[in-house]
Amino acid sequence: MSDVILTVNNRQYAGWTRVNITLGMEQLSGAFSVGYTEKWPEQTEPWPIQKGDAVSVAIDSHVLITGFVDDASVDFDATDHTLEITGRDAACDLVDCSVDSKPGHWENRTVTQIITDLCKSYGLSVTAKTSVAEPLKNFGVQEGEMVFDAIDRACRYRGILPMSNGLGGIWLVKPETVRVPVALEQGKNIKAGRFVDSMREQFSLYTVKGCDVGKDDSTPPQNCGPSATATDSTVKRYRPLVLIAENPCDTSELKKRAIWEAAVRRGRSNRIGITVQGWTYPGGIWRPNMLVPVKSSALKTDRDKLIVSVNFSRDERGTLTFLELCDPEGLTPIEIPEEAEDEGGWL
Repeated sequence: MSDVILTVNNRQYAGWTRVNITLGMEQLSGAFSVGYTEKWPEQTEPWPIQKGDAVSVAIDSHVLITGFVDDASVDFDATDHTLEITGRDAACDLVDCSVDSKPGHWENRTVTQIITDLCKSYGLSVTAKTSVAEPLKNFGVQEGEMVFDAIDRACRYRGILPMSNGLGGIWLVKPETVRVPVALEQGKNIKAGRFVDSMREQFSLYTVKGCDVGKDDSTPPQNCGPSATATDSTVKRYRPLVLIAENPCDTSELKKRAIWEAAVRRGRSNRIGITVQGWTYPGGIWRPNMLVPVKSSALKTDRDKLIVSVNFSRDERGTLTFLELCDPEGLTPIEIPEEAEDEGGWL
């Protein structure tokens, strides 16, 4: 049976009775929690794993998280001794900490170059696994802004996603086309399933407004600032949403942001959750950003789905993997046809 191995201070720890590991495309940092309970009369040795320790988390030979221990706790009573370790990927510091990098303002720099500067203080490498398109004309961080918020904001303008590679670095990605070589089928390997279709965060019309006068010829000089729109034809009633751009940009960049917002919200409105037995499939381990065929009448689907997040667990219910899935286009921004540049985007 597969086991979770923590490596801390060159020492390996395994045999956990409780495991929870989460990896995802929509969260920059993976997270884990492991523990065990044993019968004991008394304990004199201090627990060797401490908060802040560097840690790697692996299932068999697959390293999933390279980061730090957040919490190390010990609970006991007259008969039981319970240990629990929680932690996150090294990218957790980007989520928790404010921007301190210089210069703090960039002109005509690619998203990769900007994010590399933002991550430099934390020793995290940045690799673009997809095209990042043309440089951003103008990008600046805001006072007190969290590093991840600045990274996420830069990525929105180029339709890419930042995610941890599990090895102490950041990947800039788009949804992959690599398929898992097995299908998830109702009545076969799907242990449980859930389908959620929600309108709460979905709108018919998205308008993104600039915070100052644009620099391109497409911005009418009489306007106080540029704006752009995108529509979602699947929303049948009038539901407008206005967003203010976080940094100066021209109309074409605002339009990309509007379409990205519409695509992401549409993708998030329709999700499938599937539970399978074990942590692996023949030939590999479940990971985010892979396609998998899903066949289920109860979940109303028979097509490839994108794995958005993976949760590995072990407890009294057994050893399970929970997969959150969406349509591949749900996280893929739609390119704006050049001839339609002045007419608004659509989905």
